[in-house]
Amino acid sequence: MIGSQSSTIKFTGLQRQYKFLRDQILEATDHVYSTGQHMLGPNTRYFEEWLTKKNKQPTLTVDNGTQALEIVAEWYKKTYDGTVYLPAFSFIATDNAFKRVGCKIKYVEVDEYGLMQDAHAEEWTDLVVLVGLYGAALKPQKGIICEDGAQNWTGNGFKRIGDICTMSFDPMKNLPNYGNGGAICTSIPELYEFIKNFRHHHHPKYTDVATNSKMSELDCACMMIKAKYLEEWERRRKEIAKYWMENCKYKVLINDLYTHAVQKFVIQLDDRDDFRKKVCYPTRINYPYTLAPTENAVMLSKTVVSLPIYPELTDAEVEIINDSL
Repeated sequence: MIGSQSSTIKFTGLQRQYKFLRDQILEATDHVYSTGQHMLGPNTRYFEEWLTKKNKQPTLTVDNGTQALEIVAEWYKKTYDGTVYLPAFSFIATDNAFKRVGCKIKYVEVDEYGLMQDAHAEEWTDLVVLVGLYGAALKPQKGIICEDGAQNWTGNGFKRIGDICTMSFDPMKNLPNYGNGGAICTSIPELYEFIKNFRHHHHPKYTDVATNSKMSELDCACMMIKAKYLEEWERRRKEIAKYWMENCKYKVLINDLYTHAVQKFVIQLDDRDDFRKKVCYPTRINYPYTLAPTENAVMLSKTVVSLPIYPELTDAEVEIINDSL
């Protein structure tokens, strides 16, 4: 089902998801706006408590996933100012957050699935930033471990493998907000206090330059509605991914479906441009660039294609995509 055939498949299921949740979202909107408390209220507390329970680490919300990384970078620069190890292949925010505060960065080659190889950190105070690319589970390394968990934090039973994990709730993620949203969980008490003060520069205890980085009460209320369906949505993602993987003639960048969050379904092929022209549904490239021009990173940037995958895909649409694989 490729070539000239038309398709109504969109790259995301956000419109369908809203249609399903509309009554609950509108009820929550009316309730929050009626209270007159729009920031740092009970809904924020409930959502942070839910995140803390899931991650088994104290968790605070911030404005978005990029700011979550930036706040970690601010803390690390101020506290240790050591070497920060980053993967050569990732979304640009992973790089920019640490560049922005002037951290000393070393880039590490990735494996065939785009996951960072062993950084061989030289000091225990070096910061190793591991990216759960496309939803992949991670393995710990030496150093202070920060998971850039924007894509994988819901996978592998919410198992955290390090001291810090940053999360994103932007509309493309497995638990999507209607705008931006992010969080940081950490087992480091000093970092937790830093986040609490730094995200709110009217906080009574802040004593240094800070910022304003918070999710709204409505954001958090919507997240709690969607959280009720997260397990069901994750099962559907894996069901679709498993079916495609059983039939796909291309390499799929999922090394372990059991632990994977399936935030993206990415295939690798040499004739990427031809494939994208032939299929009757939208595709994207995550990512067409590298953070450092290592061999595997360059290869991935030239060969990866992301396909639509979301719980709201119908069985018929799943078949259309499957036929193209």
